[in-house]
Parts: sequence; structure tokens; C-alpha cells
Amino acid sequence: MKKGFTLAEVLITLGIIGVVAALVMPSLIANYKKKVVINQLKVNYAAIANGFKSIIADSEVDNLSDTEFYTLATACGSNYTCKKSAYEKYTQKYFNVVDTYYYVDQVADGVPTSNSGAIAGAACDKWTGTGVMMYYYLNDNTQCYGVRQTSVKLANGTIMNWEFRENNSTYPYAVDVTLDLNGKKGPNAWGRDVFVFIVDNKGNLIPRSSAKYAEIFVTNNPSLDYNSYYWNGGDYCSKTTTSNGRACSGRIAEEGWEINYW
Repeated sequence: MKKGFTLAEVLITLGIIGVVAALVMPSLIANYKKKVVINQLKVNYAAIANGFKSIIADSEVDNLSDTEFYTLATACGSNYTCKKSAYEKYTQKYFNVVDTYYYVDQVADGVPTSNSGAIAGAACDKWTGTGVMMYYYLNDNTQCYGVRQTSVKLANGTIMNWEFRENNSTYPYAVDVTLDLNGKKGPNAWGRDVFVFIVDNKGNLIPRSSAKYAEIFVTNNPSLDYNSYYWNGGDYCSKTTTSNGRACSGRIAEEGWEINYW
């Protein structure tokens, strides 16, 4: 006659299962979160790159700098009220924008900027998660880095911060792009849900601090230090870095679109 399990045997088995689950679950959850972020990043990467390339194609030119969009945006200089017309004409059509928080309005609202260094304390906590480009450091949620740039909310909930550049030796590319993958939701931290790219004159989206990114800067200005612009040239994206984490886009792209630093 087949005997069933005793209560002691059942409890022992459940105890073993519980121990194994406690050891394995954190890793499984962490890996799941990484996959969610990477999937969101890939989707947005493709959509934004397609938007800029479509602008070039529809304008029937070879370079982004020859499009009306770029010309209007850069011709305004520091007149950000003027830039509104350029944004409004193109952003909804090519990037499915549903809301915009313009630079000029951010200035009026007192949004701070990290031009002189990191922002800490109350100012940091006040502005993170509000839709502006102000985010916590990768490994330090007591300080933030951010600057004023026009912020647009996409239909999928992503917030994109961007600024047009002049394709010169200081900014040898066309556009700065920062993607906050889940909008105002946390953690609002560089390298966790916020990633940085530049757009070159052909409409290519290039991860910040990737080898290509560093090459662009050094080619345009040979006096620059390559390692200062490359994520692996210093401790710019790791579990222990004290840097803000904006270099992590480059690391992710060059490690096969994986997150290996959480």
C-alpha cells in the first residue's frame, strides 16, 4: 500500500522550496526589470531615429542641417519663443508628441540647471519626476544632474528632452536627445530609466559615450581626450561609479543591448 507524505516531510519540502525561492527570486525580478527597460529603450530608439530620418527623406535632402526643421530651430538662436514654431510644425507629425514643456516656460517656472555642478537636496527632489530634464545620479539619489531643454511627452508615455546644436567643434552633431522611458514615474535616474543620445547630420541616433560618440568629438577636435568621451575610458558607468550615469547608453549599446551594471 502506497504511503503519503508525512507532515514533517511536507514542511521540510516547503522549507527547501522557500529557501530556493528566496535565493532565486531577486535575480529573476532584477533580470525582468532589465528586460523591460531594454525593450522600452529599443522601441523608442527605433521610433526617434525613424522620425529624424523621415524628416530628411520628406525634405528631399541628404542632411538634417539642410531641412527646414533644423534651419528654423537653429536660426532662432537663444530666442526660445521663436523655436516654438519649429517644434510645433514638426514634432507631432514625426514624433507623435502629445504635450510640450518649452525651455522658455521652464525658465519662467524657475527650473534649475546643473551648468555649475550637481544639484542636491530640496531642489533635486522638487524637480525630478516633473517632466523636466532633472534626474538622480545612477548610484546616488541625493543629487541630480539636469539642464533646461524643451521636453516633449510622446504618445507612449516617454518623455524626450532635446536641444538642437550647431554641428561645430564644440557640438559636432545636430541634436541632443534624452529619453525618460517611463515618463514621470520613478526611479528617474540616469542609466536606469533615463538614457542619452545624440543625432548626427544623417539622422542617426548615437548613444552617448559610445565609441562612435567619442570618435565624433575627437575627429572634430583632435585636442580632446578620447577617454573622457568614452564610457569605458573611465569609471563612468558601473555599480560603483560616482559619475552621474549619463554614459550608460554607450555601455548598453556596446554590450549587446544588455544592462550589466545594476
